[in-house]
Amino acid sequence: MRTARLSLDRPRHSDLAELFAIYSDPRVWTHYPSHRHTEPATTEVMLQRWIDGWANDGFGMWIVRTLDDSAMLGHCGCTVRAGAFWNLGYSPGLCRSRAHPERTCGDPAMRSSSEAATGVDAVAE
Repeated sequence: MRTARLSLDRPRHSDLAELFAIYSDPRVWTHYPSHRHTEPATTEVMLQRWIDGWANDGFGMWIVRTLDDSAMLGHCGCTVRAGAFWNLGYSPGLCRSRAHPERTCGDPAMRSSSEAATGVDAVAE
């Protein structure tokens, strides 16, 4: 998937080194230091979980890169977590945006009932 400045791609094993560089950087984890990765194997397990998520669920995390130089900025997306459900309306909005990328967050058809009730936009632009 592409925007004017970014590419969003399914994760691949070849993303491991760049993801580890992000996840091991103490500056990234200033406010949550216990989640910093200290071994590439930790990042590899996470990456494999993301890859498996796409295979099992048909959606998951995206790797976000700049279009001009393909630099990895990070990731975004959603995953299924066993036993966890928050009903915030984010996943339907993401799925609708993927299914209908021509629609914008101002389009009433792009809002779930929970989004309409809370004023949460389905897709940030």
